[in-house]
Amino acid sequence: MRTLKKQKENTRMMVLMALLGAIVVVLQFFAGSISIGSFSITLALVPIVLGAVLYGPIQGAILGGLFGIVVSYSVVTGTDVGGHIMFEYLPAVTLFMCIFKGAVAGFMAGFVAKCLKEYDSFVRVVAAAIVAPICNTAILSLGIVVFYRELASQWAVAGGFDSIIAYIIFGMCGLNFVLELSINIIFAPVISTVIKATKRFLK
Repeated sequence: MRTLKKQKENTRMMVLMALLGAIVVVLQFFAGSISIGSFSITLALVPIVLGAVLYGPIQGAILGGLFGIVVSYSVVTGTDVGGHIMFEYLPAVTLFMCIFKGAVAGFMAGFVAKCLKEYDSFVRVVAAAIVAPICNTAILSLGIVVFYRELASQWAVAGGFDSIIAYIIFGMCGLNFVLELSINIIFAPVISTVIKATKRFLK
């Protein structure tokens, strides 16, 4: 009896993960057509946070990794203009960073939510929604400083910035991060409601 119940729970999780994965793909392809400067914004963190809070760090990492694969496609094809320039500069590093930052963002969202399991789902969702874009942007920014310093210097000069750090904070990543964080926080109540409804349905 317990085994059958576990099988049903696993099946439901797989179905919901597949649905969330499809939403990640659709949202990121849609977001690929919306850019600020040379870089596309990220809308797919919302379903990643939902999956991470519902099922934990590993599932969050899977959804985040899927998001990274879609970003990699946009980078290779040139839909993401800035990412494509980075890809031409360091192909392997760029693709690894796309997938890695997405997976880490999903994992950390789930990890934080798991650490706050004694709290209300809304608190857990808000915390996860804040952590995900921080990880996504922080890894991208660090990667640019470490691996793309020469390229970033050219972009900084072209943008009228005195340093790479100033360019990353106020030019390249700053506004994108604010938008991603705002979108996640705005959708946090919706995510919390969906999680509560899903848990009632799965009982």
